[in-house]
Amino acid sequence: MTLNTSVLRIAVHWLDIRRVLIRGQASTIYCSVASINPNGTPHVTPLGTFFLRDDLTGYYFDHCTSALSRTLDNNPDLCVMAVNAGFMF
Repeated sequence: MTLNTSVLRIAVHWLDIRRVLIRGQASTIYCSVASINPNGTPHVTPLGTFFLRDDLTGYYFDHCTSALSRTLDNNPDLCVMAVNAGFMF
């Protein structure tokens, strides 16, 4: 899959992606971001504050994210996990 194809697929589903993140954060506050270390191994960071914007970008701030910043400098690909842990879910 090329970069343009990936971006297009994300753009098509962006509103759904944002809804999932918002619902997950509303039920548990936290989410996790997985990135890739320079040696190819995974790195997972729990985040208390993570937002997705309308323009297909996002931002985060937390006090334990220095390693995440370094991995994203090396490779901007990431995966976000937000879990809806609501009682009726």
